[in-house]
Amino acid sequence: MSFLEGTTPWALGYLWTGRRAFLDATIAWHDLIERIAMQPSGVPVADEYYGPTGAFRGTETCDVAGYLWSQTVLLMVSGQARMADRAERAFLNAGPATVSRDFRTHVYFQSPDRVVDNSPPCPHGPGASGCSYKPTHSPLCCTAALNRILPNYVMHMWMATYDNGLAATYYGPCKVSALAGDRVPVKIVCKTDYPFGEAIEVSVRPDRAATFPLSFRIPGWCAKPELSVNGSAIKAAIDTRGFVRLERLWKPGDTVRLRFPMAVRVQTGRDSNSQGAPYASVSYGPLLFALPIPDTQGPNSPDPAARWKYALDAQGESLEHDIVVVREAMPARWDWPLVSPIRLQATGTSIDWSPDPKAPRLPAGPIAKSGLRRGSRWFLSAAPSSASPCSR
Repeated sequence: MSFLEGTTPWALGYLWTGRRAFLDATIAWHDLIERIAMQPSGVPVADEYYGPTGAFRGTETCDVAGYLWSQTVLLMVSGQARMADRAERAFLNAGPATVSRDFRTHVYFQSPDRVVDNSPPCPHGPGASGCSYKPTHSPLCCTAALNRILPNYVMHMWMATYDNGLAATYYGPCKVSALAGDRVPVKIVCKTDYPFGEAIEVSVRPDRAATFPLSFRIPGWCAKPELSVNGSAIKAAIDTRGFVRLERLWKPGDTVRLRFPMAVRVQTGRDSNSQGAPYASVSYGPLLFALPIPDTQGPNSPDPAARWKYALDAQGESLEHDIVVVREAMPARWDWPLVSPIRLQATGTSIDWSPDPKAPRLPAGPIAKSGLRRGSRWFLSAAPSSASPCSR
């Protein structure tokens, strides 16, 4: 948190002084964190000490809020869409994992593989109770920071641009009222199931016909975005900052339709805390997926009958090609059950693994015993809590 709160204001120094070195230095530091310390959920390792990504490394809830804020500031100052990509990933994945599904308890720490409650690095600080979900934690910084996550995302879904236009930065259902062009009042309404749906319908409603630009962020993970205006497809070039800029005479009732086709991505690495043991995380579009582990009496009580000792099994082929996407209708009201509107069906292998509660480690190599099934199919879910996104 000290890094996030201490370095990001240097970007503001660029606005005050015009010295580009202030902004470049801030971006370089955050690029370093992205390369060496980024967790699958989209937030950096932040268990007091930053360091290499690890299945059992932790991130404080304070840092989830702080990281979202830092990338939002860098987006506003630099105009680079990749900052919004980072903020979106953190908000959609690490953000929900900070709090229980009923929003009555939260964690001080979150960790990709929280298979044993209160295992390192979860115990931290007097009364913090590590990764356990509680109404409050001591110190109270994370309890307070919990309330910064959602407002900072929603407030910056649209931003004004220097050319008297508006920019769509974070996507989701929303309504915004602003001034554009020659100070013409404009209302914009976005209808979408994003991030579970690929389509976003943007209704543009200026008080009168007016010319001004609208810029739309193209997510870095999307290879073939589609755009149309009033039903007519357009071929708009993505600029060097990652946005598509549409300047035209906008009339009440004009509609922009965006479609961001999603694809499965499997990212692999080596866990620094497990003697270089390999790990993998699975994403689809902006969402991180995990093996859903049901609980019996809240997020601190995983079902003892739940099965979670699996490893992804590609059998020598690309993991992305082995995973099947299963879509279901978006519920009218979703209370964060473990069965999400999108599920990924993957091939897995049972493994014999009992992590040490005092020092959990991923297996250093494949573990197989007679009688263990190979090639069985199981589902990964977009549900954020009580789930394990990193698999050996």
